[in-house]
Amino acid sequence: MKRKSWIIVALVLVVVAVLGYNYLYQDHRDIQQETAVFKGTASELKTLLTGSEDTLSNTTVELRGYVTALELDGLVLSNSVYCKLDSIPEVSLQENLIIKGRVLGYDSLFELVSMDQCKIIND
Repeated sequence: MKRKSWIIVALVLVVVAVLGYNYLYQDHRDIQQETAVFKGTASELKTLLTGSEDTLSNTTVELRGYVTALELDGLVLSNSVYCKLDSIPEVSLQENLIIKGRVLGYDSLFELVSMDQCKIIND
């Protein structure tokens, strides 16, 4: 009987270890495969995030706007949204773009919405 209880305890520990490992080391989100929660302009997103509580944080959005600044690792869209890009394609100032990415939140110091994992999706 004692041997049987040790086997049960060992099996429970193995199951807990496997479940814990799978929980801690989950696959990362693929933002480009997710459906956008919000589709609109960069200015509309900024108005939404400054006018109310931050309900769009950590969600996928698709934004339209024009490039107002180019940075080393991203760009600013319509003076409203900073988009961090994995790779910077050849874009020019005032070019209209559609960008999909994850909202990090609103930065009240710079008055910009911050996004990461962004990708330009228009041709």
